[in-house]
Amino acid sequence: MENQYNNYDNYIESVIEQVDSISSEKLNVFEQKYLKNIIKNYATTMRKYAEKENFFCETSILELIRLSSKWTYHKCMDLIHSTIPQNYWDDMLIKINITIYEFYKLGKVYEYSYKRINKLIEEEVNLCYSNCVNDLHDRKRIDENTFATAIMQSNIDDFLNLKETIGEKIQKYFKKSFSILIMLCGAYCCLINTKFNIQEICFITSILAIGCYMLFINEIISKSYYLYTIFGCLILLMINNQFIPLPEQTNLINSIIIVFSIGNILGYNFGNKNTELY
Repeated sequence: MENQYNNYDNYIESVIEQVDSISSEKLNVFEQKYLKNIIKNYATTMRKYAEKENFFCETSILELIRLSSKWTYHKCMDLIHSTIPQNYWDDMLIKINITIYEFYKLGKVYEYSYKRINKLIEEEVNLCYSNCVNDLHDRKRIDENTFATAIMQSNIDDFLNLKETIGEKIQKYFKKSFSILIMLCGAYCCLINTKFNIQEICFITSILAIGCYMLFINEIISKSYYLYTIFGCLILLMINNQFIPLPEQTNLINSIIIVFSIGNILGYNFGNKNTELY
């Protein structure tokens, strides 16, 4: 757990270093200090909430930190360049970070792709910012000129293109390769005609479960429904090969299981595309 905390803290520090390098020429000393502190505070708070809820894996928590830092940076730069009084900034940035957290979690619950989650958060963050500015204007907290200046701000410099080191790339490659290898070994055991005893069947089932889990956490297959279907398909194939004595019947049932599983995956994917809300 300590290594995990160090990983998060190191990541946050790498973000702050980037803020130093790209904002020093755009901001004065006080603005730069405020920007760095506010990014660090919200990134750390985001990490603590994500860990406390026990819903996200380490990769997702790092992604939440990245999104919080990215959009806190963008919107804080917009606020600095607007003429909105500083005493309103914190309230706006809190709402933006709550929006990031809730919609990121929603995207994970509905198993959205990485690209779609980022697009969704971008839209919702911009909407939240606009709503906050409109609310200040409606409550007469800012005048027309301030409203016009603030609503037109859009800082789009994506400073969080952190480059992976060679070691990180190698580590990621081996993790993904090992995950696929475990899954292939389990699949091979399910498809061969060798008869296994109960202990061996339980062992193969465990290998398949571990393989599916590793495919998911290493983001090789992002949708859990696909993994459930693949896992169920392989288990049924193994049972069929173990207990159906006639080769002709075994091959027929195997074909039915495979076709049914592929149909399930295609149907699920097609159904999602036709029922998604945009």
